[in-house]
Amino acid sequence: MNQEPGQARVDTTWLGLLAPEDLVVWQTPSDLRADLESKLVHGGVVEVFTAANRLSLELYRSGRSSAAREICRRQIRYAVQNRGNAHDFDLALLGLQAVVNIIRIDGYGSESGRALDELRRLERLADGEEFHFRGLVISSDIAAGDGVAGHRVRAFARGNRIVETAKILFRQNRIEAAVSECRKLCEKWPVAASAGPFHAHEMLSVQAQPWPGTKHAAGTAPTLSAIDRLHRLADPSLFGTIDRSRDEAMELCRESEHAGFSDDVARGRFLAVLGSVLHQYGEPAVGNTCFADACRLAAPAGPGLVNRIARQWGAHTGGSPAVPAQRPAPGLGPRDLTALRQLAAARLGLTASVMRIR
Repeated sequence: MNQEPGQARVDTTWLGLLAPEDLVVWQTPSDLRADLESKLVHGGVVEVFTAANRLSLELYRSGRSSAAREICRRQIRYAVQNRGNAHDFDLALLGLQAVVNIIRIDGYGSESGRALDELRRLERLADGEEFHFRGLVISSDIAAGDGVAGHRVRAFARGNRIVETAKILFRQNRIEAAVSECRKLCEKWPVAASAGPFHAHEMLSVQAQPWPGTKHAAGTAPTLSAIDRLHRLADPSLFGTIDRSRDEAMELCRESEHAGFSDDVARGRFLAVLGSVLHQYGEPAVGNTCFADACRLAAPAGPGLVNRIARQWGAHTGGSPAVPAQRPAPGLGPRDLTALRQLAAARLGLTASVMRIR
């Protein structure tokens, strides 16, 4: 995008994409270990898989990608070996979540090409075609069916195809590919603008690209509309003048409370970016209020996110006393991770007749 001299582009992507996602609630290492240990030792299948999902995330965050993949593979293997029971489809979906976890590990790391190939296969599942991965098979009879199972699996596949495509290409800074892929997804599934997930539409907004169809079509979710407006403030020329952009930012601040964010953390991330924009447009007092609210709302996601917001706030204010001090954000240590891996391996090696499905 061409900029007039003196019109610096406002960066609205320093926290990544702002579209709401399922919240991973932060816990202290001792609380997290106790919670995961309890689920892995005493839980039924759903609780064990939930704990394994979180454990694979913690392993990945600690730099142990191979160990994270191994947890996912064990989940898939368990789902494959124990699908001959009444909970056949539920177990397949649990295994499919582990597949998506592997796609994320690959995509956020050095195997983005492989991850994108798997996401295209996931799209075909969303279209009702058969899907298979390491022995886990979801038949076309289920995927294309009119019953609850078919609707659930198609929605799951569609949602993850949208979210992970946008996030992987964004993280890899493959902007041209991101715009091309996300435009196709927006064209194919326009319902995402109203029902979510919003990541593909947001990716186009980040690049000031039009959405396929009517941009302000009735039914666009208020959350997506707010995110779209915020990203488009990155290009003052879209609003004509710096003053008009500043007015738009102030109006967005007043309206943000009614934007319908699904949780406080999602709204907090939005307010943090809006606070930064307001500082850059010469409204520091309102920007500080946004940053303060953002730090408070982001707390359930943990000190790591709050620290990132505080650092950005401090960069605007020169370290004002109002900016929260940095807090440690410890994760599970090597011994905890190793012990939990062993528990997960033991539970996922059991048969369904022993690990009761709840």
